Amino acid sequence: MISAKKQQLTISLSLIMIALILGSIFASESLVLIIASIVFVLIIDYSLYSFEKNAFLFCFLICFFTYLLSGQLADRVLGVYNYNFSQEIETHTDLCLLISLVGLFIGYYLVNKITITINGRKPKAEIDYEGYYCRSARKLSRYVFFFTYAFFVLTVIDKILFVFRYGYVSYYINYTPSINALFRILGAMAPSAFCMFLATMPTKKEAKVPLIMYVMYLLLTLGTGRRINMMTGFVFLFAYFLCRNSVNPDKEKPWLTRTAFIRIMVAVPVLIMLMYLFEYIRSDFYVGSSADYAPILGFFVRQGTSINVIKFTEKFSSGLDPEAKYSFYNTIRWLQGSFLNNLLDLNYDFYFGSQSELTALHGTNLADYVSYNAMRNTYLRGGGWGSCYIAELYVDFGYMGVFLGNVLYGMLLGGVLKSIRSRNNIWLTACGFLIVDALLKAPRAVFDGFIWNFLYFYNWGVILIVFIITQYSYQQKLKMEENLKQISR
Repeated sequence: MISAKKQQLTISLSLIMIALILGSIFASESLVLIIASIVFVLIIDYSLYSFEKNAFLFCFLICFFTYLLSGQLADRVLGVYNYNFSQEIETHTDLCLLISLVGLFIGYYLVNKITITINGRKPKAEIDYEGYYCRSARKLSRYVFFFTYAFFVLTVIDKILFVFRYGYVSYYINYTPSINALFRILGAMAPSAFCMFLATMPTKKEAKVPLIMYVMYLLLTLGTGRRINMMTGFVFLFAYFLCRNSVNPDKEKPWLTRTAFIRIMVAVPVLIMLMYLFEYIRSDFYVGSSADYAPILGFFVRQGTSINVIKFTEKFSSGLDPEAKYSFYNTIRWLQGSFLNNLLDLNYDFYFGSQSELTALHGTNLADYVSYNAMRNTYLRGGGWGSCYIAELYVDFGYMGVFLGNVLYGMLLGGVLKSIRSRNNIWLTACGFLIVDALLKAPRAVFDGFIWNFLYFYNWGVILIVFIITQYSYQQKLKMEENLKQISR
């Protein structure tokens, strides 16, 4: 007999493959979008079947819907954006969404079917979260987070003061940090320290203060005029709570109880309306066409504008620089400033800077290029869209790139959670949290954001420092215990 779970999985896989084939063959006016929506619902259903074991996939889908799919559905049904794109561009966008969802699920499914063995056996869970080694790493990372948090908040306050003085759009063309570079580097270490602390699976009591501090930071980022950090930050915390329920729950009660889950579901519509109100205030009491809709729908209309990045990219594709790999904006920017650029004769001499014509036409940031061509005057005054990882992948590698890029994303989402659940390595868990946090931003950001976290020492250096000190402390403890044994003999 086939189990209900396997039956559901077989049906879901079959429907997804059928949807992909039909969408490719019958690329009619709305069929591809309908199929993409069906595939999205099927993957959501798959993730909900074992909610806690698919926490990262579910949360990524929430971001995917908020920033991309919701905007396309609202535009195709209600015509909310009024950009009058051709039917070819609309179909291309629908196909990108469909390919992305199928690739995402295939990558996720494949990595969950892979079983890693050593000498024919699965590696045993070796982490004792209450043992000396893990408690040392937890204590140290907690102190590092407390220390760097002050500088973390200070850099945000500096941005808030600038925005309050000169306006939100001025931030993107005129902002220059007034905080010392060393302080900014120390502040940039706080997220890694926070992820390192969470990776040690602290108790609720131990995590209470750091969690409150992190939430306060997320709320504070609204003062800069940007919502993405707060919204994806809350989604990341939600994913972590779900993860804890299955990895190392407290003995008294789970991290995310049924009551707490219901409260979150009730609070979500309220939060959505507050974010819409925030947009209303930020935009001087005007939010374009979304002002004609109820707050909840208006929120998705505004957040879903990232779908237009895919469309404008296709519309202005003739002016794109064939030498620029837009998918690897962060990587190229890092390489340009490193010795490898000259050593390997890479010639990554693209322009990086604030929003300007040079940045848009001679840089490798797709967000700048699209915003400049779609609304030149607004862009040069500081306005514009973010990027979209799907648009970047298509520009660089075509539909196959969109598919493979999403397969990689699916494998990362599944692989990180699988690694965490194996309870084998807190250091890989910390790195995994950094990856997931970056992936949640990808529908409205660059493709290689998950790589960026490991390019600069101030991002991964905290994990290395905590590792070295913890290892040294643990070895000293073992030596002391060995000496005591010899003395007792």
